[in-house]
Amino acid sequence: MLEKRPISKKRILLVEDDPSVLSMVKWLLQGQYEIITNETGANVAEQASEHRVHLILLDIRLPQADGLEICKALRETPSTESLPILIFSGNTEADARVAAFLGGADDFIAKPFLPAELVARIESKLHRMEKGWGINPDQQASPTRKIQPVTGIETDPSRYEIIVNGNSKRLSVLEFKLLGYFLDHPERVIPREELLEKIWPETKVIARTVDAHLVAIRKALKESEYTIKGIYGAGYMLTRKEP
Repeated sequence: MLEKRPISKKRILLVEDDPSVLSMVKWLLQGQYEIITNETGANVAEQASEHRVHLILLDIRLPQADGLEICKALRETPSTESLPILIFSGNTEADARVAAFLGGADDFIAKPFLPAELVARIESKLHRMEKGWGINPDQQASPTRKIQPVTGIETDPSRYEIIVNGNSKRLSVLEFKLLGYFLDHPERVIPREELLEKIWPETKVIARTVDAHLVAIRKALKESEYTIKGIYGAGYMLTRKEP
């Protein structure tokens, strides 16, 4: 008779210094997930790598570090660059949301938040990771490079890079996803609402979040014959540059 192996829980790193939020989130999640905590913001990338976490909940204001800077550092670290990052913040202004997404966050949760909403967003991000929108730390990823036939733009999913004329350009996870959608639909006008629905399906983001991410993508495409052009009143299109 074969012995059943215990099913391991997915691991979440909770970076939060507020005792009340810390205890509430732990109580809410610990039955379904293994919760690792960090109350200062120090050595987050190292801790995430050591425990091979599947997702990070990150507060903006921390005693020893700025949450946005931590988020950016996580995106620049190979072992954590593809992990889902959900940012907590008491600042609900539009600029705070844009800054979070530009810093590499996958989602933005305003305090105070509904427990059911937090659980739903976590489940959604982990489900998308299992479907191939990120690297599962419990599996050996083996993505391969591919060349988009119309544009000739080469992408490397393992490093979130595009290769143009032999030169590689690193993008954030969200920028890579966004560019990937354009590469799947070259020479087609894509409404902003469609991009928000496809790239941020469970996240409430403001419209200009798309424009902010396109700045970095256009810069990465500088040496390419193609760029993403804004079509007034209609949306955006990946198209050949005008001579």
